[in-house]
Amino acid sequence: MIEWQDLHHSELSVSQLYALLQLRCAVFVVEQNCPYQDIDGDDLRGDNRHILGWKMMNWWHMRGF
Repeated sequence: MIEWQDLHHSELSVSQLYALLQLRCAVFVVEQNCPYQDIDGDDLRGDNRHILGWKMMNWWHMRGF
């Protein structure tokens, strides 16, 4: 089952923020080859929300073992 959370930036923990930024970098900068300044302050303006979804898996499953 996937767990979903809808959070304002002020509600994100340090670990959640790090995971979010790491994933965005992996998808947009690395996989889609779009090198641009992702950490630009836009996420902190207004009432932006972050949708987080994840499924807990065994570490060997995530690594393809």
